[in-house]
Amino acid sequence: MRPGSSLDGRSGGDRLPRLTDEQARHTLYLVLAPDLITLEPDCVMTHRLVPLAHGETFVECSCLFPREVAERPGFDPSHAAAFRDITNRQDFAARESVYRGILSNGG
Repeated sequence: MRPGSSLDGRSGGDRLPRLTDEQARHTLYLVLAPDLITLEPDCVMTHRLVPLAHGETFVECSCLFPREVAERPGFDPSHAAAFRDITNRQDFAARESVYRGILSNGG
């Protein structure tokens, strides 16, 4: 299994059921506008976007692990949450910058 999406490159979970070795080396991003589903080798992540006002959006990020992994004594999903928190903040900053540029009159 490829390293998980985490700060130290290790996964805290198990490979999702029925993934081949080849599939486990990749991450798949599905955009169902405005939401996003990310298929990682050890979890499924969702980003739900809810427009609140002009230029303001609420984002809810969830990490979904197989039940047998999540119910395992001592299971700790923080490897995925910490990594996603950092990458989400970077992505949000980049998107906000692009959005400001789109709204600019160029002056």
